[in-house]
Amino acid sequence: MPAKRPPAAVMAVALACITVGGALLLTGCVTGERPSFVDDEFTPGTPIGDAPVDAVLSRLENPTAQPFTADYTIATKATGGTSNATVAVDADRRSITIANIRFLIEGSRTGTCNVDSGRCSNSIDDGRVSDIQVTHQFYGEASARRLRADATQRIGATAPSAATIAGLAATCVSVPVSAEGAATYCVLENGVLARMDNGDVAIELTAFRDGVDERDFLAIGN
Repeated sequence: MPAKRPPAAVMAVALACITVGGALLLTGCVTGERPSFVDDEFTPGTPIGDAPVDAVLSRLENPTAQPFTADYTIATKATGGTSNATVAVDADRRSITIANIRFLIEGSRTGTCNVDSGRCSNSIDDGRVSDIQVTHQFYGEASARRLRADATQRIGATAPSAATIAGLAATCVSVPVSAEGAATYCVLENGVLARMDNGDVAIELTAFRDGVDERDFLAIGN
């Protein structure tokens, strides 16, 4: 709890803000901590100054514009459960299916559907997959934000590496976040997430292919 100002101190601050010649003297009258701008480390597209991290971020935050489909497994460590996920991206259309929940985005139109029943809401509701501890943006933007957060809280030097994931080359970085271990992030050359393991979830790309299947853009499962 913030320390309370004594009455005398409050009065002194109040007196400093008394109008002078009919004009309110504002300079220096705002008490408490001043607001600050968002740190550069959390601004998408801004390098954080760590080469291994920036190599992954520069790809994650600039994904391919070509249509693609990516399949993943998502292991939620708190529950021990594993879910399948499929991401299909085609121009301004995106379909992200996590377990039996499908997020559909086409331009400004959005929906969240249960692929078993075909029932949908007309908005993106990440709460439907909160038990899996990911959002519909897990394959790109959300992982980039997590990497930025981990990088700013790292307790040691990051380590770059290369890996082959789902038969494709990936650029990786390991970020030490605690005495127990490090968070790992890997990205394909085209900017699609290939692997993330940060202690809460472990996401692994299992297949990648060019193009999309129109059935992935239906409200009910295929």
